[in-house]
This record gives sequence, C-alpha cells and structure tokens, in this order.
Amino acid sequence: NNLIVISIVAGKTVSDLTQIFGNQKFIRVMPNTPALINEGATAIARTQSVTDDEFNIVKQIFASIGVVEEIDDNLMNEIIPVNGSMPAFLYYFAKCFIDKALKDGISYEVAKSLCVQAIIGSAKMIANTDKSIDELIKDSLKNKKTSELKVYRNLKADIMAFKTQKNAPVYDEAAELKIIQKYVTKMEDAEKQYSQAGRLD
Repeated sequence: NNLIVISIVAGKTVSDLTQIFGNQKFIRVMPNTPALINEGATAIARTQSVTDDEFNIVKQIFASIGVVEEIDDNLMNEIIPVNGSMPAFLYYFAKCFIDKALKDGISYEVAKSLCVQAIIGSAKMIANTDKSIDELIKDSLKNKKTSELKVYRNLKADIMAFKTQKNAPVYDEAAELKIIQKYVTKMEDAEKQYSQAGRLD
C-alpha cells in the first residue's frame, strides 16, 4: 500500500501502468538528457492518491538534477516536445549550422564555440529579459536579408501547419525534424542566390 511507482516511460498512461503494477500510487516524469550534467528540465505529474509529502520527496530528487515543473497528468504527452525532445532539436539545429560553417571553411572548433554560446546566450535572453520570444526574434532578424526572413517565415508556417493537422499524431519528432532540415537546405540555397543576384527570386 505504500508503494509509489515513478515512471519515466513516454506515452504510458496511468491506465497502462495500473495494468502492469496494479492499483498503486503513480508519479509520471518526463526528464531530458541534460539531467546527466545536472541541467535537466523535468515535467512531473501525480495521481490523486499521492500525498503532498510523497510528491515533494520525488520532486526534490529531480530538482537535484535541474528544473522541475508540475503539470496535469493529461498533459504528459503534450509536454514531450517542450522539454523531453527539445535537446534533440537543438543538437540537430546546431549540427546543421556547424556543418554549413565547415563547408564555408570555418573550423569545427570555432563554429562549435560560437554556436554553443549563441544557444546559451539566446536561452538566457528568453529567461532573463522582459521581452517576449516574438520580440526577441524580431530584434534578431532586424538586419537580416530578405531571403533569410522569407525562409524563416516559411519554416515557422510549415511547422505550425504540421502541429495543427487534424489527424497528426500526438508527437512525431522525425517528421518535424524533416521540416527543419528542408528549410536549412532552403536557407543555404537562398544564401547562394542572394550572393549571386543580390536578392531571392
């Protein structure tokens, strides 16, 4: 009766867990891989039978390796791209730009250093300024070329369209990554056109 089951399995509902463990107290957790260096971002939810004291003990465990936020259990699938898979997107995005830098003759060490600091600095801007993310994006793109702006807006539109499809799965990381890759390629093509003709046809 005193057993508390802590699950970090994505997509397994309380109903699924009950079939495996019986009628226990459940706490569902969605951590991410930066927890390995004590920089984790963890979402946590509980069933009604878990007491505040029990829940706080589990929260403290995950707070020791990063940030913890409580959410409703019915949002545990929706939270996956927000924190659970977010590192994969950032790694992939960073890789695309570092690979592009290598093609342009920039050393890996320099590209990695600048890319990593750009990500850290941007995250701190989101966390520590009063500006909305939309305002930060607008500020960052003020002096960008027309071609870059067009690619960015199309990327944003395609990702939003994917997310709002009526028959879209709860979350499809591979499909969204393909959208990002497509627009990274378009960004490269746009830069070539811009450099050759001074504009994007």
